[in-house]
Amino acid sequence: MYTTDKNYVFHNGAFLKAKNNGASFYSQALHYGYAAFEGIRAYGTEHGIVLFKAKDHFKRFFRSAEALDLQIPYSYEELIEASRELLHRNGLTDAYVRPLVYGGDQMGLVPSQEAQVLIVAFKWKKYYRAPHLNLHISPYRRLKQPAFHGDGKISGYYVNAILATKKAKAKGFDEALMLDDEGYIAQGPSSNFFFEKNEKLYTPEKGNILPGITRKTVIKLAKEADIEVVEGKFKPEDLEGIKGAFLTGTAVEIIPISSIDGKPMTEEYEHTMGKSLSNSYRRLVNLQEPEVVYF
Repeated sequence: MYTTDKNYVFHNGAFLKAKNNGASFYSQALHYGYAAFEGIRAYGTEHGIVLFKAKDHFKRFFRSAEALDLQIPYSYEELIEASRELLHRNGLTDAYVRPLVYGGDQMGLVPSQEAQVLIVAFKWKKYYRAPHLNLHISPYRRLKQPAFHGDGKISGYYVNAILATKKAKAKGFDEALMLDDEGYIAQGPSSNFFFEKNEKLYTPEKGNILPGITRKTVIKLAKEADIEVVEGKFKPEDLEGIKGAFLTGTAVEIIPISSIDGKPMTEEYEHTMGKSLSNSYRRLVNLQEPEVVYF
């Protein structure tokens, strides 16, 4: 899925063939998940290729690395340029770009002082095969700060998310909805959660969620459309009788939810705020705006 004999990756300042250039078997990333990553969408538009919110993503990439005390030996401008060149070498327009910074060789639990930087790019048209999702409220809880740096994209943290998704799929659902350790709704395993009720749009507040870049964009679009957005703490029982709901994220973009633990939405998705915001988001990623990098 991710690579062919002709694909390149950007690794520690050089462009290498993706195959037969593996990471060290002694890396802390491999053994302990000591790494941080980002996900960025590239869109082919009439204005050229758009690397959407590139600066925001790479700034968070650096914050995540700093939380692990991994010093990235490049500026984010250099990594944006490397991403541009990587797309060009791989002949990609619509694509997913995945930067990763990971610890070097260190089999002990003392943090590695060596930071390795990798960027890969590949086609990833849809994150989910299903057009609508049936969610299951997961028994796996999202870890609470300060037990972990939950506001960054730390690789090892996502083992928790993988287990939540696996459990949901084993029960016949498409995806999980995770709570925090106090039983409040947090987010999907790798995406933010919104629901519509009483003519308002609700989303869990910052604290025990990843404050997603797509989440921020959707909130901005909602306010521009005079939709009231309420950020707060919500229990599963607050989902009773909701009109609609959706997940947001760079990979998933905006995807509707058809049911939560078997309880369907009370409104057809086509008539919800989520559908309207999805249309606005699609227009945005294909139009020029200051935060977008063009090349």
